Amino acid sequence: MDEVYKKLNLKAPKSRTDKVPLPGGATEDFEAFGIEFKAKSGLAEELAERLLKLYGVRAPDVLGLAGDDDTLKTPLSTPASAEAGMIGAEVLYAFRREMAEKLSDVLLRRTMVGMGPDVGLDVDEAAAQVAVRHLGWTEERAEREVRGYRDYLQRYRPKEFRKREPARA
Repeated sequence: MDEVYKKLNLKAPKSRTDKVPLPGGATEDFEAFGIEFKAKSGLAEELAERLLKLYGVRAPDVLGLAGDDDTLKTPLSTPASAEAGMIGAEVLYAFRREMAEKLSDVLLRRTMVGMGPDVGLDVDEAAAQVAVRHLGWTEERAEREVRGYRDYLQRYRPKEFRKREPARA
């Protein structure tokens, strides 16, 4: 922002960004927080680490949306990896807490799995089904959202996408 103000020949207001933590970063000892989260989460280490990297101190909030539903705590892809180990609770969190409106927003900008090696094609349908079961989506909307996500990807033609079958939707 300082550069923008400089370019506009304006004096920049005093910034607080060096004192205010980013969302999910407000803790005195993140390492200790992470150790405790991993121990209590019940998730495999790689999945717990993934949630910590993406959500910081909000990781327990994400996991909390799963409640007692273990299906929301299991990876939507197999095998799960740090890049693509998205769990169903992340879909709920994206829509309920992060104002996501479309599946493509969830996969590309909230959970980041769309940036992984499989560009989210390994979880797009499963993520849409989480929305059907827990957010009241119809099957038609789920198919439309998957198709919309794949159409979006098609514009950029990732190599992995070219290898896959067209969407069944």
